[in-house]
Amino acid sequence: MLRILAAVLAAAAVLARPADQARLRAPIATGTPDTHVAHSNTSNDRPTRYSANWAGAVLHSPVDELREITGTFTVPAVRWPQDEGHWSSQWGKIWIGIGSDLCGDKGANIRVGVEIIMQSSGEIDVLPFYQAYPNPFTFIGGNYFSSGDDLVLSISLDSKTSGRVTVKAPAYRIEIRESFATGPWLCPHDAEWVVEANIEDGEIVTPPDFGAIVFKDAHAAGVGPDAAHAIDMFQQRQLTEVSVGPSTVNVTYLPDFFTERGRTGARAQ
Repeated sequence: MLRILAAVLAAAAVLARPADQARLRAPIATGTPDTHVAHSNTSNDRPTRYSANWAGAVLHSPVDELREITGTFTVPAVRWPQDEGHWSSQWGKIWIGIGSDLCGDKGANIRVGVEIIMQSSGEIDVLPFYQAYPNPFTFIGGNYFSSGDDLVLSISLDSKTSGRVTVKAPAYRIEIRESFATGPWLCPHDAEWVVEANIEDGEIVTPPDFGAIVFKDAHAAGVGPDAAHAIDMFQQRQLTEVSVGPSTVNVTYLPDFFTERGRTGARAQ
């Protein structure tokens, strides 16, 4: 049962939003599935993978089970894109997960994080969610958070089919907890820290410039992201640069040099 531990917001109403039961997607690799490893990551000796909709890091543990994962990030400031193209006010999600990479649609997996929705006013909605696939995508709590807030995400498995997810905002003393059960066995041999682009009507939405999103205090069953594979987002061009450390995953947005140069010239006139 959902429990929101926040005295100041105990009476706050949950904001309504359009239903979005579309499942979070596994990474869509550019190129053929067996050739999407493209270059060597400079922050460790593991190759970086490319995906059209994921940026972040994936830790594989084929022998030992990864029964818990955590990560802290700051909600980014995002702006409406200045150029034309296919984009959406529902620009993407930031989450951690267990079992989403190796098993994907073939087995149960669990993710928890936030979806960020941009308003025409420039404000953003930050909506916590979780999904214990194959169960539906579920929003938990309300629109309590904003740019600059630190959020702590965690997942803990109690068994092969159940566990708990948590979203905390220490500055507000908010803690959102949810228990889950999957039915099928979970696949606890990979863990992920991910920034994900949305997919709408079969098209991958290009996210706006989010600056840098850093997962801090990141680990899975005591193992840090420096043992993980970095995943960079690539949509016609490379959109992110990911680096990993002993307890961090840094996802930096790469602006389009030619577009930015054109904007600078237009402003100068």
